[in-house]
Amino acid sequence: MSSTAELANIVRVAAVLAAAGKVELKVQPR
Repeated sequence: MSSTAELANIVRVAAVLAAAGKVELKVQPR
């Protein structure tokens, strides 16, 4: 149970970080 929750949390955090990275690239491309 705990392992599943941890994996879900990691996936959620990764998705949020990826979304933030895409937004930053779109707003301020290098």
